[in-house]
Amino acid sequence: MRIAVAACALAAAGAIAAADESRIALVKALGLVDAQKISLDSVARSYYGPSGRAPALKGCLERTATDERIATGLAALAQTHIPDDVQVRDALRFLDTPAGRKFAAAVVKRSRGFRMPNRTDFVIAGVVISPTEAAPAEAQVMQDFFATDAGSRVGRILQDTGGFAQLTRTLDQMYAFAAECGIDLKPPAKPATPK
Repeated sequence: MRIAVAACALAAAGAIAAADESRIALVKALGLVDAQKISLDSVARSYYGPSGRAPALKGCLERTATDERIATGLAALAQTHIPDDVQVRDALRFLDTPAGRKFAAAVVKRSRGFRMPNRTDFVIAGVVISPTEAAPAEAQVMQDFFATDAGSRVGRILQDTGGFAQLTRTLDQMYAFAAECGIDLKPPAKPATPK
């Protein structure tokens, strides 16, 4: 009996690990790991730059903010939005197409700074894509994917990894990585003002 229970537990652990791996593959293929690293570096630069108060932060982040750690954190977020493995496979299949790879490249590009779309740009799942980045037929493939259930779930992941949500995640990660290295990023206490 104990052997059967142990075998079931090992099988369940293997299934969980496989599910985690598929979500890690999803966030990597979607460009979210690269986008998060860009965001982390952008926010941390004010701390380790020439006038920053934590010059050791850059080296700390190079050691601690690995692709695997960032991917694992993002995979946990992906799990909440896309728990069905079939939908993960559908999303990975889309991201393996030329249109999907161009979409993922646009996801990474959005993390480099907000850009107002113009009349000829495509805005798909909150991601701005210019006609030079994707042909109209490719943009249609992207829109068709995001009209599916798997696509709408990927769209929710994109909402939670962009804008203010990305900024708060980035700050949390930066503080956690800095704490691992013994770096205190809290602002210095202001002196009391006399009354």
